[in-house]
Amino acid sequence: MKKIVRLTESELTSIIKRVIKETDKEIISKNTVTKGLNPIGTQKSGLNLNIFLNKGMNGAEVKKLQEILNRIDIIDTGKKSLALSGVFDDSTENSLNRIFKDIGKINLYKAYAALFAKYYQKKARWSKDTGPEKWTKIYQDMLNDPKWYSGIRNQYFATNQPDI
Repeated sequence: MKKIVRLTESELTSIIKRVIKETDKEIISKNTVTKGLNPIGTQKSGLNLNIFLNKGMNGAEVKKLQEILNRIDIIDTGKKSLALSGVFDDSTENSLNRIFKDIGKINLYKAYAALFAKYYQKKARWSKDTGPEKWTKIYQDMLNDPKWYSGIRNQYFATNQPDI
């Protein structure tokens, strides 16, 4: 037969404080979704492409940004650089700065445009700094012309995994 132990309020408080102290605070903070973002696991069709993402934010949109940045890293270097945590941390910020230099604000729409521009540049076999157009010019053209964006997007997904 199980024995029921009754704790005093102070004993219970002591146990709770000890558990909290021993619990990894990083895990607790990762479960908190930033207002305006969606929880991890949200389908791509449910993501907010237009919300600007900043350091410290948590959510599915940040995880998708990390996936896109990894795809860009694969195009540029052949390897991924980010963990898919959904937390906009120093490594996410460093990856953005490496790719964009002075990007300012980023959202998923802009991140996808960069991925598609990098892909298009590589497909055309232009070097990253020479050739008919730099990727940044392709990127700006895509942001300014939805047809251009849609056309390159369709080319990308015709030859790459559609899950991103």
